[in-house]
Amino acid sequence: MTIKCVRSKSTEFRTLMRVYILLVFLLGAAACSRADSQPERRSMSDPITLAVVNARVWTGDRAAPWAEALAVSGERLVAVGTTGHRAPSG
Repeated sequence: MTIKCVRSKSTEFRTLMRVYILLVFLLGAAACSRADSQPERRSMSDPITLAVVNARVWTGDRAAPWAEALAVSGERLVAVGTTGHRAPSG
């Protein structure tokens, strides 16, 4: 006695739709990921427009939650660290 496995067209359609939905989801996730995930590097020649020193600054980073100083250039935060830390000039 042989048993023949019969798949209905609706089962095949559901399987095909699941594969299609998974493919669309994966393509969407890939499109949303940032290809340029590396932070933008700015040259040190950009002028510092604001420097805060001898302060208590919360960074939001669990590894280093507090800092003493920060530097801003234009609209970008360019440095966070200790008051004694100096960026190379030039």
